[in-house]
Amino acid sequence: MREQWLARASAPLPVSWLVRLSRERLYRPMYHTVRGDEPLPHVEHLYPTLPRTRFERDLDALLRHFDPVALDDVPDWLEGRRGGRPGFFLTFDDGLREVLDVALPLLRAKGVPATVFVNSAFVDNRALFFRYLASVLVDHVAHQPPNTVTEQAVMSCLGSAPGVDLRQALLGVPYAQRSSLDRAAELLGFDTSAFLDRQRPYLSVEQLKQMRADGISIGAHSIDHPLYRDITLDEQLRQTQESCAFVRATFGQSACTFAFPFSDVGVSSTFVERVAEERIADRLFGGQGFRSEGSELMIQRHAIEGRAGEMEGLIRADHVLALLRRGLGKYRVSRPNATVEPC
Repeated sequence: MREQWLARASAPLPVSWLVRLSRERLYRPMYHTVRGDEPLPHVEHLYPTLPRTRFERDLDALLRHFDPVALDDVPDWLEGRRGGRPGFFLTFDDGLREVLDVALPLLRAKGVPATVFVNSAFVDNRALFFRYLASVLVDHVAHQPPNTVTEQAVMSCLGSAPGVDLRQALLGVPYAQRSSLDRAAELLGFDTSAFLDRQRPYLSVEQLKQMRADGISIGAHSIDHPLYRDITLDEQLRQTQESCAFVRATFGQSACTFAFPFSDVGVSSTFVERVAEERIADRLFGGQGFRSEGSELMIQRHAIEGRAGEMEGLIRADHVLALLRRGLGKYRVSRPNATVEPC
C-alpha cells in the first residue's frame, strides 16, 4: 500500500528526475526464481513467484530507465565513475534451476548480465533448504492428508503450540529445529531424496559453469541458508568463509561476492569488520533497499517478489523512499557492535 501510494505520488515526475534527486545511480533488484510451466511446490507456499511474462515486463521496464551492469562493474557505478544513464544490477538468490531454464533465455536475448548466489550444501541437489522442505511438505499433505494419528505424531515432532494447524506448524519451523522437518517427512511418507532427483530444484556445478559464458556471475549465499541474526558470530563467519571457499575453488574465482540468506538485518558491525579484515568476501549484499553503510563492503538490494505493483511503480517507490530516508535521517543502516547470542 505504501509503495503504491509513493508510485502514484511520484507519477508526474520522470524517473530520471527521481534518480537524480535521490542520488542513487545503481538500482539493485533481487529475485529468487521465475516461474515457467512447471509447478514449484518447494517455493509456492513461501512467497509469490513471478511468471515468465511478468519477468520480461520487469526487464523491459528496467531497460527503459537503466543500463545493465555486470558484477565486476558495480564498484565503478557505486563510486560515481560512470557517466551517462544510471544502471541496474540484477541478482538471484538460492541458485534455483529456473534461473537457467526460464530467466536466462530472456536475459540473453536482452543483453542483461546477472549474478546468482548459491548455497554450497545445495548445489547439485545434494540437500534441500529447510524452508523449501517445509513448503513441499505443505503441498504433500494438501494432496495426501495424513490420518489423525500421523498428524498428531508430526505435530508432536515439530513441537507445535496449541491452536496451530499442520500447515502453520510446518512453515513455522526455524533453522535451529530444521532436523524436525526430516522426521516429519518420514512420518508423512515423503521421500526428500526422490523429490530432489525428480524435481532437480537447484542448479548443478556444470550448469553454473555453462551459465558463466552467458554473462552470469556466481556468488556465495552461505552453506545451508540460516538466518544470520539467529546464529553466533563464529557460525556466521564459518558459513560465509566455507561458502566463499566453495565458490572460489569450484569456479576458479579469486574473488567472492556474498549475499546474506534471508536478511542482513541484525547482523553486527563486528561481523562486517571481520569479513573485511580476514578477506573472507570481497562484497556483502543485503536486502534493505537504498541505504548507506559504515563499510564499503556492504551493498543493499531491493527485493522484488511479494511486492504489489509493476516494476515501473517499484522503481519509483524505491527512489522516493530513498529521498524520504535521507530527509528523515533514516538512510544509514544501524548495526549492533556485537552479535547477540541466540536463546
